[in-house]
Amino acid sequence: MKLYGFVTELYSYIVLCNTITPFGMNSNRTLTHDSFLQSLDDLQDFGAFGVMFSGGHGLFELISLISLFAASQESLPSINGAADPERYEIYEQLKSRIINWNPQPTEYNEYELLPGCRATLEFCRQASLLFLETAMSPFSKYDTARICHLQPLLDVAISYMPQILPSKFSCIVMWPLMIIGSCLVEEDQRMAMKDALLHNQYMMRNTAQASNLLELLWRDPDEYAIGPYGLGLLMENYKLDYGVI
Repeated sequence: MKLYGFVTELYSYIVLCNTITPFGMNSNRTLTHDSFLQSLDDLQDFGAFGVMFSGGHGLFELISLISLFAASQESLPSINGAADPERYEIYEQLKSRIINWNPQPTEYNEYELLPGCRATLEFCRQASLLFLETAMSPFSKYDTARICHLQPLLDVAISYMPQILPSKFSCIVMWPLMIIGSCLVEEDQRMAMKDALLHNQYMMRNTAQASNLLELLWRDPDEYAIGPYGLGLLMENYKLDYGVI
């Protein structure tokens, strides 16, 4: 049972970490939606709970929900920018879950003892908020109101990186790095992100590919080349099938 639990958690981790765009946006990257990904606490019964998510199950299970929420948006923002009341209510519910989420200690994360774990999970929280904020509707990178709304979240997220990158928990931050990186507009923060992806303790091909993908996004002239929607647009236009892990 423990092996089954580990394999199931590993599968969940791989699927969720590769969810960096609205669901179904890129046909070659779209997997069949598994509803159990929205309730990862069910894995507690199998004996390997926390191996991959380090107590962050409550955040990671929201990735699937937010991706589906993003997929139900209009392809381009409405003229008046007003959100549908029902859609806004869903947004508020998801936001409340992210803000009120508390880390779940497991035998694998030693949450109270390791600041690297705490910083990593808070980093994931900021990425989840960014994923949600950008899921409301596509927006232009010249939309100063939306950018100013995102920037405080980006500032907080970037502030955690010096604690995370040298720690063993840096191995689970590829998803937040991609979400956060896709939203960056300030050059110094972009360079910090690029350096983290190119010069890290793992030196794996996928991290270098992530840096190249973000560089393409940052330099893309399309005004909607920002955020997870921008990543999906970029990969569709360039026929790219980037695998986060």
